[in-house]
Amino acid sequence: WAIEVWDRGFYSAMARDRASRQSSGFSLYFPLDAVLQGVSLVLERAFRVRMTPVPLLPGEAWGPFVTKMQLSWADASDNAAMG
Repeated sequence: WAIEVWDRGFYSAMARDRASRQSSGFSLYFPLDAVLQGVSLVLERAFRVRMTPVPLLPGEAWGPFVTKMQLSWADASDNAAMG
């Protein structure tokens, strides 16, 4: 059994469709807001680093789901961004 040249489009579309369904199922169990809160908590407790959202500049986002984050030392008085 072998995939022929003319089968490539069919199997590529089938793989994309399957990947799309799997990734949407993943987001049901790991919603972005909950994941970002968890990552923020780990960063602050383990490394004393604060993660805060900052506004996007025009042209920085390639889609409406993009979030820009700034990392800073949690104990810094001026809340300066890390290098």
